Amino acid sequence: MTRPTDAPSEITEAAVTDASPAGGDLPELRGWEACDSMSRQELESYLQESCMEGEATGSDLASIEYRDEPPPPDGEGRINPAYTAFGPDAESGMDPGPRMVVYRHDGITGDGPEADLLELKTSIGHEVGHTVWRNASPEAQAQYTREVYEWKNTEQPELTPDPTDYARTDPEEHFCEVYGKAMADPRYMDKLDSYRPQDHSFQRGMASIRDSAAQVES
Repeated sequence: MTRPTDAPSEITEAAVTDASPAGGDLPELRGWEACDSMSRQELESYLQESCMEGEATGSDLASIEYRDEPPPPDGEGRINPAYTAFGPDAESGMDPGPRMVVYRHDGITGDGPEADLLELKTSIGHEVGHTVWRNASPEAQAQYTREVYEWKNTEQPELTPDPTDYARTDPEEHFCEVYGKAMADPRYMDKLDSYRPQDHSFQRGMASIRDSAAQVES
């Protein structure tokens, strides 16, 4: 699954160079020397301090590859600035684990470098979210679906906004949009959660899925 954006994109290819591990339990990082908006060191810090913080991450992400090229649109014409591949690799037939691909975000929002960087962080967080969701137990996923994703449809939907319109796609994409936004801009999620009771908050649901995924992975 991918995370589309309706914003226009300005993007083009550069060769992916090294494939050295980031160190520790972080995924392998590839091609990040070509990224102007976030260095390899900044990405490592972002993963360690936010997306994959501590041992309770629940993510088994194997690699993050940066491609300095335009992302292909999806079937509805929306831009997909990042995606994560699951299952066997098409060339080797082996399954190295989930592989994230991130495309250049420069100019993607039209609101300047700071907004583009925030969108890049959100895209990375969203894709990490897919690996967390898929490692969570069916019971935890069902609880999130019931208490977070479906709750707003029965309780004052006009007063409980979702993080994005795309979050309404399905429970997994909803969780990933919450995860991406929460990692990139916690203050924004605090604001959204102010519309919800604690038992139905986005961040409580996110933490529940993350804890379940970590238990499954351990």
